[in-house]
Amino acid sequence: MEKNIFGERLRELREDYEISQSKLADILNISQRAISYWERGEKEPDIDMIRRLAKYFRTSTDYLLGMTSVKSEPDYKHRDKLPGEGKPRKVNAADFEDSAPAPRKKAAG
Repeated sequence: MEKNIFGERLRELREDYEISQSKLADILNISQRAISYWERGEKEPDIDMIRRLAKYFRTSTDYLLGMTSVKSEPDYKHRDKLPGEGKPRKVNAADFEDSAPAPRKKAAG
């Protein structure tokens, strides 16, 4: 049986951000059951939904799909240019509307 990396990483991110399956489903305008299927590896989301999840959790699609172990993308919110771009890029608030707030730090102990 193939390991469910996507589901494990989705659950991990959701728990890091302290968000329930139901709340995430509301945000994405899908059913809670879909989130549950994905986390258990019974079904897979389409590519558009994978992009939306990556944007929301401020990570890469590669991380969600198990292609890299790097969890977070650099935060370009306060930069006027993305790496590799010759010209400055105007960053709009809309670029980050679907982003989740930063995860809370877990208490030591």
